[in-house]
Amino acid sequence: MSPKRRIFTHRNRYSAHTLAFIAVVMMAVVAACAPEASHWSPEQKVKRNDVRWVTFEHLVRFGAADTALNEAERTRLQRFLARHDAGYGDKLLVGSPGVRTTGDELRRAGRREAFVTAELRALSLPAGLLPETPSRESWDGSVKVVLGRYIVVPPECPDWSKRADGDSANRVSSNFGCATVTNLGLMVANPGDLVRGHRPGPADGAVGARRYKTYREGDQASSPAITPLVIQSSVGGGTP
Repeated sequence: MSPKRRIFTHRNRYSAHTLAFIAVVMMAVVAACAPEASHWSPEQKVKRNDVRWVTFEHLVRFGAADTALNEAERTRLQRFLARHDAGYGDKLLVGSPGVRTTGDELRRAGRREAFVTAELRALSLPAGLLPETPSRESWDGSVKVVLGRYIVVPPECPDWSKRADGDSANRVSSNFGCATVTNLGLMVANPGDLVRGHRPGPADGAVGARRYKTYREGDQASSPAITPLVIQSSVGGGTP
């Protein structure tokens, strides 16, 4: 083998050893920068509001032959509604639990349900009819009012279960999204909108056109003139 050939082979061997050493060093550096398994998880937990359906029940009692509420029962019903802050987004159902065996009982139950429904409507709380459910108990003459609503249970925040230091994998911290999701759950007027959404109302073309025209042309009648404020300087007797 010629000297040039030997030198070329020696240099190739030296370069291969050098590259192998550099590769080992780089692997060690990358391993040192990688996050520890105890600090981070490959599966990032998404912060979500837990929306649940809850119900509250109230029994309205009547006299033996009555179909209208007396003052005591009306007060009890109003207190029930006030205690649970009945209003927008709630669903109210009215029904007569138990088995009604005679035609007179069926008619009396219907009149009592209609009276309670009218009382709720007078309080701006529309109500529907409670679905019939099988029962072995006899009707005791009362009317059941069921108040149902969605409630929001926010995520457990703040969440500092993971260290908030650097992450070479560019993954989010455990507290990521806490404020946004929690505030959304606290601000929504009807938590049911987080489950099924809410359709926008019909658009009013006349109102939209008027606003666009006001934006383009200005509304001189409702926009008073603004007088510039001139501040006199007390130092040196001049204006700034």
